[in-house]
Amino acid sequence: MVSGGKLRLARLAGIELVLLAGAMAMAVGQTHLPPPVFLARPVTAQETLLGYNLAGAPTPLRLLTDWRIDLLFGPLAVLLAAGYLLGVRRLHGAWPVGRTVSWLAGCLIVLMSTSSGIGRYAPAMFSMHMASHMLLSMAAPILLVLGAPLTLLHGALPAAPADTPGMREWLLRLFGSPVVRAVTHPVVALVLFAGSPFALYFTGLFDAAIRFHWAHTAIGVWFFVVGLLFAWLVIGVDPTPRRLPNLARLGMLLAAMPTDTVFAAVLLTTHRIVGNGNGGDNLYQALALPWVHSLPADQHTAGIVALAITEATLLAAVMVLLLRWSAAEDDAEDALLAGFS
Repeated sequence: MVSGGKLRLARLAGIELVLLAGAMAMAVGQTHLPPPVFLARPVTAQETLLGYNLAGAPTPLRLLTDWRIDLLFGPLAVLLAAGYLLGVRRLHGAWPVGRTVSWLAGCLIVLMSTSSGIGRYAPAMFSMHMASHMLLSMAAPILLVLGAPLTLLHGALPAAPADTPGMREWLLRLFGSPVVRAVTHPVVALVLFAGSPFALYFTGLFDAAIRFHWAHTAIGVWFFVVGLLFAWLVIGVDPTPRRLPNLARLGMLLAAMPTDTVFAAVLLTTHRIVGNGNGGDNLYQALALPWVHSLPADQHTAGIVALAITEATLLAAVMVLLLRWSAAEDDAEDALLAGFS
């Protein structure tokens, strides 16, 4: 019979092997080397620069059906949806359906923006990159935070013994940690949310990163996390380490809207082609996609996409906040009237 120590050691070794295999798969997936078929046929510029070929112009049908699963965000979206549904099941139906629908819709947007045709065309066209970026950093976080995942996780986790801290206790410790309190400061969150696009696209950083798949993934992770942080503070259902009055939340939203408008306006008016600098070996020019007749025109489309998605999502966030504000005032008035009855 295998002893308990040997069994635990075998389990640990198995987990390490799985993690190592996953890390190797991710490393291979983040490269953009063409498959070894150059002896049979010439390798195209798209295969050399992107690692795959595009079927043609990004028509609505191709954007919906031409899938290429992102190795990080694809599995993440599925795991987030499945984990949420398991949590709802543990509560035996005592959970608002609207929150579940909102969470699943957010997971779907994460999946669509990174693994559908939008994600497939994003490395090759700045307009498609901007659509993917804005959906991932703006639309998806708003829907996800309305799902109240922290509240669900706290309710679904089993209670730990009195003398042993469990997952629920670790969650509370993380919630109150100095790092979380620092990044959830309204000024910090607003600066990260409003300033990140300017820091990435107008400093040459995006030009240097555009050739690398791992850099595209890192950019997506950054904007997704920053978007979640900002959305959590302004319209999130879950409690935050810093309790913000509704007026402060509205102020954060109103402060973010002009900065996004300025960002889109700069994209629409600048003569510099973002992402086509020498640091990225003039990627867009080297691809020479036949359906992109003008790089300035594609960047102009990117500016329109950025303006439309940001203003629509922030306006929706303002409406959600005002509706919740009104509902809270109605509840307070009902409670006051009940006290006099």
